[in-house]
Amino acid sequence: MTMVQFEVNDGVALVRLDNPPLNLFTREMTRELGEVLTMIETDDSVRSVVISGTGVRAFSAGSDIREFPDLMEQGTVVEYKLAQENAVFDRVARLPVPTIAAIIGVALGGGAELALCCDYRIMSESGRIGFPEIHLGTLPGSGGLARLPRLINRSIAIALLLDGNAIDAKRAHEIGLVTEVIDPSRCLEAAIARAREWAARPGLAVRAIKRAVCQETCEQVTRESVASLDVSRAIFATADMREGVAAFTEKRRPRFKHR
Repeated sequence: MTMVQFEVNDGVALVRLDNPPLNLFTREMTRELGEVLTMIETDDSVRSVVISGTGVRAFSAGSDIREFPDLMEQGTVVEYKLAQENAVFDRVARLPVPTIAAIIGVALGGGAELALCCDYRIMSESGRIGFPEIHLGTLPGSGGLARLPRLINRSIAIALLLDGNAIDAKRAHEIGLVTEVIDPSRCLEAAIARAREWAARPGLAVRAIKRAVCQETCEQVTRESVASLDVSRAIFATADMREGVAAFTEKRRPRFKHR
């Protein structure tokens, strides 16, 4: 593994995204995360999971936009990137053991969507979270459209998605997007400590609780996420999407034509 660190101690699997400086999701990192999930899924000693990023700047700032132009040219963004991300993120949501996201720095776009897949989110006081896809002319394509309005008030969810601006940890806590806000130096430590507490609980009961609470929602979210891939496919073919990616690459404001 080169982009995803993985270790298991005291029943806690620690998964750390490692693509500095912003832990951007590339197709390779998504593939490696899938391999780590396979190890977790087949290891009976794992009783809880913590997902974080390396460094202090980002949990993950989302997709590596540099991958988009070639895939857009080929018309394969959904097949070769978003479908893969959807499948891997969905596996995070479906893990039978409790999962905690330790958000240090920013969680944006796909990084925020991955955090939504976890059962519990602990965020550093200096952290920010958001869904900036609208500024690229697109929308969250890895399950965020289905998961966000189930987690927070629907009107606030729509506003976050349409504004496209990251919010700070205090606001994220106020709206229920994160569960705890803590000093950056203690964020990962606090996540691991809680994961160890949960790992010490009777394993069969823990799995039964998660299954009872999450199973029906997971099934519905999976269906909605797969259906949203058709929407993403259509959006990625638009002139506005091409302009959004070009503007991002050229570090300028996009000039959308609404087509």
